[in-house]
Amino acid sequence: MALILGLDIGTHSVTGAVFAGGPKKFRLVDFFREEIERGDTSPTLPPKGDGAAPAEFVPPPSLEEVIQKVLTDKGLLGSEVVVAVDAKDCIIREIPVQFTRDEQIEKVIPYSAEEFLPTIQVEDVVLDYVKVGEQNGKSTVVLFALRNDVLEQRLALLKRIDVDPVAVDLDAAALFNAFALTPLYDAKKSALLVDMGATSTKIVLVENGRLSKVRAFRSTARALGPERLIAQPAGVGAGVDGGRGSGGDSEPLFGEYSIEARFKEIEEALRKLEPPIPGPAGDDLDLSAPIAILSDEDYARVQGEEAGSPPDGQPPAPGRASAGAEAPPAPGNGRSNGNDFRAYLERLGIEVQRTLASTRAQVELICLTGGWSAREEATRYFTEEFDVETIQIDFGDSIETDLDTERMAEVSRFGAVAVGLAVKELGVDRCELDFRKGRFRYEHRFAKLKLPLLVASILCFVFFLQLAFWSYHEYQRLNELAEGYDQKSAETYQAFFEKPVAEGRDPLLAAKDQVKKWSGRGLEGVGKVLPYKPVLKNVAEVLDSAKNDLRDIFRLRQMTLDFKVKPKTGAGGKKTGGLVQVTDSSMEVWTKNDNGNFILEKKFTKEPISKYFDAKCNRTNLTGDFPYKVIVTLTPKASALKQLE
Repeated sequence: MALILGLDIGTHSVTGAVFAGGPKKFRLVDFFREEIERGDTSPTLPPKGDGAAPAEFVPPPSLEEVIQKVLTDKGLLGSEVVVAVDAKDCIIREIPVQFTRDEQIEKVIPYSAEEFLPTIQVEDVVLDYVKVGEQNGKSTVVLFALRNDVLEQRLALLKRIDVDPVAVDLDAAALFNAFALTPLYDAKKSALLVDMGATSTKIVLVENGRLSKVRAFRSTARALGPERLIAQPAGVGAGVDGGRGSGGDSEPLFGEYSIEARFKEIEEALRKLEPPIPGPAGDDLDLSAPIAILSDEDYARVQGEEAGSPPDGQPPAPGRASAGAEAPPAPGNGRSNGNDFRAYLERLGIEVQRTLASTRAQVELICLTGGWSAREEATRYFTEEFDVETIQIDFGDSIETDLDTERMAEVSRFGAVAVGLAVKELGVDRCELDFRKGRFRYEHRFAKLKLPLLVASILCFVFFLQLAFWSYHEYQRLNELAEGYDQKSAETYQAFFEKPVAEGRDPLLAAKDQVKKWSGRGLEGVGKVLPYKPVLKNVAEVLDSAKNDLRDIFRLRQMTLDFKVKPKTGAGGKKTGGLVQVTDSSMEVWTKNDNGNFILEKKFTKEPISKYFDAKCNRTNLTGDFPYKVIVTLTPKASALKQLE
């Protein structure tokens, strides 16, 4: 049975959900979550003066080694794999298009991307979209742009361990797929899905059973510190937005391709701001304004360009963090404290408010998943802050599975994205996103089919060889039978017609030609007759054409047809020329139409559909369902008799 693996590759862990079956019926057969070790990159040296040799440095396994080991241990190297890219690695925009049909939208998306993403080259990204609304013959779509190098890195990573994913989805879309499988999903209700991951957080708004909004941002402590939130022009992050980054502190958040344009926009925003907001928490921050999240390097550059570096020995200005300052530990790790996690929740609340600010839908349910969602404080915060029922995603009994209750709880907490990736290949694909297109499109590898094709080719060759052998012997048998049949036919022809068949002529065809010469023309003692089959067919056609005039209801009670004709004779039996019918033909028709006699007489005598008979009709009255009886006397037409002379 084919296995399908949804593989969620994160910064700190690799999560996989394994399904078996097909689109109509599938079951979850396995689930795994492997931590990625982040060891120190330098060996531990002994103290000075100690003569012992330095300890040998053993680096932690690489990401490829972790994935390859778990796939090998689980026996999944030959399975179909679906992976995802992080939403924070995509540029996400909500844009209008002038069409409503998908094939038209597909054609104009590259041109719309050039208009709404002016800082990138369309050739450098893979584009996909989700239609989220229609109005007045136009559509609103969420546009996703993934840089080619990000996709290349992900595919190259998997290629090194001989894995070729059949599809590359967005983790936020996979989260929606998984939510649609839970008992919590109701197409009539609006729901907010929040994936509280270790390095990134995704927010997905679901309205009317389809994806409506997507947001993604980093979850690291340095990115989430309130002192790092500065107002940003509305055009930078309008509607739906996303950033890029792997979680490292030195990597630009918005990518190298647009950092200079980003700095320019930030500088223009800073000129419009009041002096820095006092206090580390930013209590007076305008939550309705869009927000930019900067890495340490980008923040230091902005600070230096806007206000200059502080003199040596002086601390940075209130509300600002220097590039070299030590950031607080990220929420959720061993060094976190309640204040850090509370700051993260408040930052997350701001993003949720921004997501809901551009929609009129009333969110009726908030579903949490991810490592940080297990803390009761998270559920309590959202319930109190937004006055909306907040619960953890729970698959319950909605998925057939071989796993026990404890492992299914782990799936609900950590595996929602992996489940959504796997069921995408099983037909549960709510957004129909796939970044494997263009030069990255998925192609079935021939190597997997070499052995099956070789075996199938050998079997086919043996089968056709045997079939040819059988066909040759059957040909010989039929050839002998045909020769015997031809010989017997020639003997029969000679015995019946008292002459041999012409050389090279088929006896059966020669006999048919001889019968045609005799039929109906009085040859060899056979009397002249009207052609049987054409006469019957023509009478039926005449009656069929009359049924509408007879109101479709009549009954043919009796029909007597005489096909024999004879030469016309005068007094003394002398032939006068021409032919006449030996005996008149007649029909008895019962009908409900009092003009039935006139209708039938007209059909046979005057209309061209009748080719063999003229008619004279007499009507008499009856009792019962059919009150009229018509006696039709048929006389051969002169044209029909002429053909027999």
